[in-house]
Amino acid sequence: MKMSRSPITFTKKAVEKLFELQDEANLPPKATFSIQVDDLNDLDELIYAFTYKYSTGDGEKKYDSNGFPYILDTETAMYMLNSKIDYKKGNFTVKLDDELIRTIVGEA
Repeated sequence: MKMSRSPITFTKKAVEKLFELQDEANLPPKATFSIQVDDLNDLDELIYAFTYKYSTGDGEKKYDSNGFPYILDTETAMYMLNSKIDYKKGNFTVKLDDELIRTIVGEA
């Protein structure tokens, strides 16, 4: 399957940790990391669902960032365009594009 341009940048540290976690979980080779924006919380912060899938569904595409394959649906790809996922000090962080933050929060 041809992969599309990645809307998300996974840092090398994030990719290393994700591959490590996948190995520890003994996931089958066909299992692909999937991210979906589920909702907004009371503080207007995005709530994410992280799962593994064996194939893409309707409205989903497979992407690659730094050698790490993942799946996004169209809406999640829009919300996460130009975002970055990193791994530091034992935690994953998601930094959204500044334009998206202004769009969701609004400008005075």
